[in-house]
Amino acid sequence: MPTMEEFREMAKRNYNFYSWPPLTSAAVPGRRPFLLDPLRLEGYTHLGREAFPGVANAWRDRFAQDAYPDLFYMVTVHVHGTHAETHDAMLDALNLSMSPRLPRSEEAGIQVGDICFAGHGAVQSRLLFARGTVLVDVCAMSGREYPVEDLAYKIDNQILESLR
Repeated sequence: MPTMEEFREMAKRNYNFYSWPPLTSAAVPGRRPFLLDPLRLEGYTHLGREAFPGVANAWRDRFAQDAYPDLFYMVTVHVHGTHAETHDAMLDALNLSMSPRLPRSEEAGIQVGDICFAGHGAVQSRLLFARGTVLVDVCAMSGREYPVEDLAYKIDNQILESLR
């Protein structure tokens, strides 16, 4: 049976970890960590935020889409201190997937974040992406597959703005 470190190395090879692009920006000393502003996500109604007890700079937001109020989204954000921590956290999240390997979002024509992973279907109802030191998981929670790209792009744009 492989050790945890051996398992982690297998996962890194499975996801081509060492070829992941560098993240766009390092944490800047003195700059406040990114905080998603739900009121700036046009077309979505913020339904609530919950922090993760004992975890700094991490939270989960719930949204409804204004045009389709029965469509709900869960957005989990974790701001890390370094790029290495962000990449490691992304690898950990990928390892929790039920799929043996998730494809990069570019394969589905989706360009969000510095690196992003999507599902296998034609509709991407979940995206996991990193931009800078921010790791984001966007998931449709409506009991059916519904695309999340629009919401992911809007969140990514807020992250990009915070890095300027």
